[in-house]
Amino acid sequence: MNIPAPNFLKRPAQRALLRLAGWRRAQLDAVTWIAITGSCGKTTTKEMFATCLLGSYPGMKNAGSLNGLYAVARAILRTGRRHRFVIQELGTLGPGQIAMMASLLKPQVGVITNIGLAHAGLLGGPEGILREKTSLLQSLPPGGLAMLPRDDPAFEAMKERVPSGVRLLTVALRGEADWRAEGPDPVRGEMDAVAGATGERFHVRLPLPGRHNLANALFAIALARHFGIEAGTIIQALAAFRGDPLRWHEETIAGVRVINDAYNANPVSMRAALNTLAELPVPGAKWLVLGAMADLGDIHRQEHLALGRFVAGGPWDGLILVGAAGPLVAEGAIEAGFPGEKLFHAEAAQAAAQLLAAHAQPGDTVLVKAMRAARLERIIPCYRRATRRGRTAPFGFRAGKRSPPYQRLPG
Repeated sequence: MNIPAPNFLKRPAQRALLRLAGWRRAQLDAVTWIAITGSCGKTTTKEMFATCLLGSYPGMKNAGSLNGLYAVARAILRTGRRHRFVIQELGTLGPGQIAMMASLLKPQVGVITNIGLAHAGLLGGPEGILREKTSLLQSLPPGGLAMLPRDDPAFEAMKERVPSGVRLLTVALRGEADWRAEGPDPVRGEMDAVAGATGERFHVRLPLPGRHNLANALFAIALARHFGIEAGTIIQALAAFRGDPLRWHEETIAGVRVINDAYNANPVSMRAALNTLAELPVPGAKWLVLGAMADLGDIHRQEHLALGRFVAGGPWDGLILVGAAGPLVAEGAIEAGFPGEKLFHAEAAQAAAQLLAAHAQPGDTVLVKAMRAARLERIIPCYRRATRRGRTAPFGFRAGKRSPPYQRLPG
């Protein structure tokens, strides 16, 4: 069987793996293959799919965020005839990769969570992103199912790329769709899910907040009902949902609520996280610890300046910027009126943790978010150790003294 392989695969073993996976996939047409892509939300949506489906039917999902070509090949090779579903994320680091993975996986269901600016530098800007993500839709067979967000600005462009003979199923937090939310409460993580065609309605509550998580849940609800899962089963499954420990994972350290959302960051996911925290009622101050956003290419500068301006409009009592992109975010924030005395910069995790330990008080809430390469979650154990040593100002910092336009700490 002739399975396409990228030019960089020079080793015979690598090519053999893909050919073996292609041969195996041809034997498993009775399995429903579900592929998920999008600029953000892929992993959470995948986990919600698994929570709703795999309790009722035998199946598999990819581990963690393993969403590359070899992850797809291994998923196929691990699949048996007893499995009813396989749920697989498709990520990309360059043009043509999603099409290549889809040609190997041959999904009957294709899901695009959203279209944003993630990997803009690798995919050639917004049009390249749209082309790459929607290549999944073009791989769907007649009788397949495409699931799209009706309230995404790129919806019409995505819809145009759905092949004839493929059913379209839409979801939306706002406006009409095949499955829509009514009365969404992002703080409590709850909504009424309503089927547009039948009027079916049921109340869902998630154990985590955020509009973006409600949107992910709508995809899971729509897919589960499509495959005949009862509403009560879906309600119970989503109420018990547990996400990835690097995605909105909360813990309390020395009385401070720390939210670890450090798995990754792009302009869409960063704003979603900030909006979620902005809406949450908290007893104390709200702190942001932010790093760079990934793979933005030529728009790196403008998007980090825009992030700073976005931050300036929020209810933040302190902003700690970590790493090389910090000055750009600071520039945008200060230009938009964010107070310089509330803004700090640290070159590395340890200094940021020391600064946080010196200023955050019991009752405060801290959000930690950055691109995956920043590994900003390292701040949390550093912060835990710093609080055990006592809340003292970090080395090199003097309260009330700052270097314009903001306070800078060494690594």
